[in-house]
Amino acid sequence: MSLDISFGAFPQAEETFGHADYYHHRNRGMTAQDLLNWVNSNFSKFSTGPKNQPGGGGLYDMMQRDANTERMIADHNAFQERLVEQTQSIQSNFDKRMAEMQNQMAAQQNAYQDNLSRMQNTLMAQQNPQTRERVLGVKAAGKGDTAQGMKLRRQGMPGSFSRSGLRISSLNV
Repeated sequence: MSLDISFGAFPQAEETFGHADYYHHRNRGMTAQDLLNWVNSNFSKFSTGPKNQPGGGGLYDMMQRDANTERMIADHNAFQERLVEQTQSIQSNFDKRMAEMQNQMAAQQNAYQDNLSRMQNTLMAQQNPQTRERVLGVKAAGKGDTAQGMKLRRQGMPGSFSRSGLRISSLNV
């Protein structure tokens, strides 16, 4: 990376990179990490003051703090973006499953309504004598208006379904 280090207020600024150069390049949009990388690769052009050297608490240490702060902000922003994406994904999955459940419940409700209407129709049909189905194959007990019933009555048997009454048919004395 090539930096213009000609900016500076001090006579040595033409040859070294100092505070004024750092602020100038930061105001022009360069990142602290880019400037720190340049200083590390061109350390002979860095300000020679004892405070400005690494660990002296001056310019170099300030550049490292700024670079770390930029990294933390970038990491925080990336984390926030991932968090938003995950939240949207979770919300999307929730909405999808909720829609599936609502569809399933609607289908169950429709099946319940169909069964209920069938049961109501059956009940109404059973209560109405004109629509009641006749029972086939079962002979109801009656007075015996048929020929068989008349024959039984003549014989003195009041029962139905061709049953004979309890009579003594013969006595052996």
